[in-house]
Amino acid sequence: MSRLDREEDARLQRLIRTHTRIVQPPLTPELRIHGADDYASIWSATEAELRNMALRPPFWAFAWAGGQALARWLLDHPRDVAGKTVLAIGAGCGLEAIAAARSGAAESIANDVDPAAIVAAKMNADLNNVQLMLDETNWLNEASLPDADIILAGDVFY
Repeated sequence: MSRLDREEDARLQRLIRTHTRIVQPPLTPELRIHGADDYASIWSATEAELRNMALRPPFWAFAWAGGQALARWLLDHPRDVAGKTVLAIGAGCGLEAIAAARSGAAESIANDVDPAAIVAAKMNADLNNVQLMLDETNWLNEASLPDADIILAGDVFY
């Protein structure tokens, strides 16, 4: 469920494919994502494009440490999420949501307010052969969170 039209979605997919490569995050080598090699090059390479599309910096291009740690925990403890609804807030590349889906969550929701992150999470879910529900709701502006058994927030409050 993205606010992007088909053309914008395709444009972001091209941007992601152009400025990332498929990587295996160090703490979760069994998962793959479209990831950037370094911060500076993707920031400068995508800055004009993102500004033209009114998007945020490409935080989605990295498997951040907190997200990797949560994903590792989910993969190592599948019984804790199996059959449950898991909501990953500020999902970015979707790593935690992908790990939850891989670990048997009944539903794994990747939430991010950045449409580019939603596209990246979808692309990364496809790489890992899992289904994610995609959500762009800004839950900080809502009175209550959606119905979820587990809420993950790996790298959101810096």
